Amino acid sequence: MNGTIMTDPSASLPPVTLPELESHLWEAANILRGSPVDRTDWKSYILPLLFFKRVCDVWDEEHAAMLGEYGADFADEHRFQVPDGCHWQDVREAPRNVGNALANAMRGIKAANQKHLYGVFGDAQWTNKDRLPDELLKDLIEHFSALPLGNERVASDVIGDAYEYLIKQFADSTNKKAGEFYTPRSVVRLMVDTDRDRLKTFDVVLANPPYSIKQWNREAWSSDAWGRNFLGTPPQGRADYAFFQHILKSLDSKTGRCAILFPHGVLFRKEEAELRRKLVEADLVECVLGLGPNLFYNSPMEACVVFCRTNKPSERHGKVLLIDAVNEVARERAVSFLKPEHQTRIEATYAAFAPEPGFAALVTIDEIAAQGWSLSIPLYVKRPTAGASAAGQGAKSLTEAWAEWESTGRSFWIEMDAVVDMLDGLVGDDTVEAANG
Repeated sequence: MNGTIMTDPSASLPPVTLPELESHLWEAANILRGSPVDRTDWKSYILPLLFFKRVCDVWDEEHAAMLGEYGADFADEHRFQVPDGCHWQDVREAPRNVGNALANAMRGIKAANQKHLYGVFGDAQWTNKDRLPDELLKDLIEHFSALPLGNERVASDVIGDAYEYLIKQFADSTNKKAGEFYTPRSVVRLMVDTDRDRLKTFDVVLANPPYSIKQWNREAWSSDAWGRNFLGTPPQGRADYAFFQHILKSLDSKTGRCAILFPHGVLFRKEEAELRRKLVEADLVECVLGLGPNLFYNSPMEACVVFCRTNKPSERHGKVLLIDAVNEVARERAVSFLKPEHQTRIEATYAAFAPEPGFAALVTIDEIAAQGWSLSIPLYVKRPTAGASAAGQGAKSLTEAWAEWESTGRSFWIEMDAVVDMLDGLVGDDTVEAANG
């Protein structure tokens, strides 16, 4: 697309209604009326164009949203990938051999999204100029270009209803049965309701959710139809516990286990204390692991891993293991990583599920309650003091002294993070943005 991202100037306009979309799509079919394309094949051309335009318009919306919120570093994060040269606008700008440009674009998108879009574009003969001359294809493309098909203007269920409408119209116009192309919504609803709505559950979930996102539908979460809000509703500025509860609710009740990467804030932020209380009292948390700094590309952030289990072994009931692995990290050429010996020590401590002075603490639910339901690791894992260490081992090396000084400051900075989080919740977004500006 020559580096140009199309934006939708109509994004602030009202949603496209189903009758409007149905009319527009049938007009596309009328463009083919009188052409060499047999009416029995109209759907083979109209439906792929609908899906192609939809994918590209959604891609544009996601790109603009990510660019505005996170900048260029994350602007290419999309549910569906549209490779360079394969965008709707690229085909629209093709001066000739439009069918070839269209076929190549669809082929490129299909190859980049094999798991999700395989077979969506069908096998229409776009390059057959006897059936689809450039002028006819250009008319079709310009017709589709006139109506935005992104999520901001056209909801997914409207697209589905329009697809069903087209199938029925094509069947009526050709005196053929439509049953092989779609299942009536009433039958789908009967099948779903009879089978009972329920979340799919898993034995193991590994996750690295987006950290502390602010733009999410808190209102919908408060009345979640799947019961994922069993701990409560997180604050608007922190969606971490929404992801957390979704994962917990998706675990098998007997065999479910999860390991989730989080910022340390989820362990101690005061506005989430009630959520944390219910989580700990439910005895779902098995282990909290604090990782060292700079393990993540281009970020000095220290993260934690929260391990949960829906059915703990009896000897682990009512207990949580906290591991402080901040020093279990190696750094070479400005890159931090865990060496095999670091991983071995962490894994052995988790398996033993026992305290280790200066490295791991095994605490009860009552002990956590006494700390205001905080799971902040430095509250429980105490490092040896300089005096005690010196008495037992003599003077420290400069490297050891520096490491100790660095580690003893972590509790302070964690508390400072909590203060910043609290202030961030009190100050409006506009004020924060102005200050950052």
